[in-house]
Amino acid sequence: MRVSIRLEIHREVQEASALREEAQEREQRASELRRAVARRLEADGYTIRDIGVVLGVSYQRVHQLTHKTNDQEIHVR
Repeated sequence: MRVSIRLEIHREVQEASALREEAQEREQRASELRRAVARRLEADGYTIRDIGVVLGVSYQRVHQLTHKTNDQEIHVR
């Protein structure tokens, strides 16, 4: 099925798609960084609850961040 739209709208759709992809990439990077910070703080002797305060997440989430292995996927929304 084909739908004809004005070029201006087509460009906006393309921009929206590019922005969505960029946002997903940034979210992935933020998750990786948050995990690394949590692990570093844990290695430095901070408690799980303290790390939660620093990161603004629950202590349960900190536990997930610090105990995730490379072959596990944890998705929380």
